[in-house]
Amino acid sequence: MGSSMNDQDFHVQFTNQERTFDVDFYEQTKSISNTVVINGRHYTMQGKTSDIEWLVAKIPEFSKKSDISMVDLIKSLQNVGSKNIQHSSIERVHEVGIQSLQFKKPLGQWMTDDQISAQKTQTRIADKYWKLYIILGEKKDHSKLLEFLKTTSDSPKKIENEFSKALLHKASDEGLAHFRKIFRHLSYEQLKIIDSCENLSVIQEVPLSQNPVQITKQDRYEMKNYMRDSDLSGILLISDKTGEPHAIASSDHYDPQTPFAMHSIGKVFTGLLALRLIEEGIISEEELKQPIQLDKSVIDQLSKEVANQLKKTSLLEVMLHQGRYGDYLRDYQKAIKKALKDHLPLPQINQPEDFLKFADTKLVDLDQLDPSGGAYSNLGLLLVGLSLKASTQFKNGKTDGLPIHLEKIRFRSCKH
Repeated sequence: MGSSMNDQDFHVQFTNQERTFDVDFYEQTKSISNTVVINGRHYTMQGKTSDIEWLVAKIPEFSKKSDISMVDLIKSLQNVGSKNIQHSSIERVHEVGIQSLQFKKPLGQWMTDDQISAQKTQTRIADKYWKLYIILGEKKDHSKLLEFLKTTSDSPKKIENEFSKALLHKASDEGLAHFRKIFRHLSYEQLKIIDSCENLSVIQEVPLSQNPVQITKQDRYEMKNYMRDSDLSGILLISDKTGEPHAIASSDHYDPQTPFAMHSIGKVFTGLLALRLIEEGIISEEELKQPIQLDKSVIDQLSKEVANQLKKTSLLEVMLHQGRYGDYLRDYQKAIKKALKDHLPLPQINQPEDFLKFADTKLVDLDQLDPSGGAYSNLGLLLVGLSLKASTQFKNGKTDGLPIHLEKIRFRSCKH
């Protein structure tokens, strides 16, 4: 975690019809190759490369390295169709002449560090793959990499086009420039997957220190700021070498209306429900070893390939992520983004079964399985929850009157 901005540093956030841009401006003591001049002061810009390139292209003073006032900068952004422009520093609200651009939230230095680190890793991964598998030609088939890049992007067609351009110009630097672009949307975790699956050995994880440390007041302050700047709703519990627990909560944790993202904690409830159903005699332990049983209405919403796999995997194997069932969150998130972009109604989720329309239609490839034969599967655990739900129903479709404590567990088990 780094230090905050100084008095002259500032953050600009603006939105056009396509997306929101976030750029930090850090004051420099003198002009260097990549500085711009605002109100007579030299600044470097930090943020996504595409955001910075867009700014330089749209603001003539930036490309000419001539001085521009803050007022004129805001006017220029408004003239090119931007809206919701916010300009803030850590300690003050700026009056820019057109409107008062109110303080929203500072972008902490650690956020900028994370972005810079991710951009460097994107470039290193792209360059290593380019050299090994395209220039030196050690690999002819790039379909799996391309498919991964397309499924993780909001613009799969753009990824495909840039990839084609890269191969077309592979004898020149232009080809590498196109190739680097298709990695720009990837998160650090997604880059780690490519690094591992393609045997690139670019990312070297730094081992955690085994030496106990003491959490200071400054540490707590910065972690609190990180939670705020990340829009995180939750409570962080940590302990240090003194053995004293530290609870750091987001500012909205006391509000009963604040939604907390459970994420995969729902899977814990799924496993707990299975154990309680066995304990109370509703299902037998033997049923865990039998093919997973699902209602016909569930199976009908799955692809033929996935439905056939149900006959080959036991309930226990699916619980252990050994069913090769893939995901549903990826396409669900894409549907949300598309709805927001096109100003359409958001996809409605009223019951767990509503996620099935977003389920992967293909099984996880065998070469992507870990040594135990598993691959982390959100879809698999959703199917487990629905299977346990089906096991608590009569043949006529009515619930069998589970005790209330099991009804609560069953409800949570399907919400991943």
